[in-house]
Amino acid sequence: MLAHRFGHTRAPDIEAIQDVMEQTLIAANHFETARSYIVYREQHTRLRDHTRTWRNSASDPQ
Repeated sequence: MLAHRFGHTRAPDIEAIQDVMEQTLIAANHFETARSYIVYREQHTRLRDHTRTWRNSASDPQ
């Protein structure tokens, strides 16, 4: 599926693979699993952003 969608010339990034996973779960009528996966991704995005902000403020000498 990934080779069909992205071709053989480039590797998809993690976000693109996760998007395909969401679409596949929805297409297979696994709506609760898809929703849980979407929420999981959103939570981890916020966590990464928060960690990045914390690291940037901790390394800023001011």
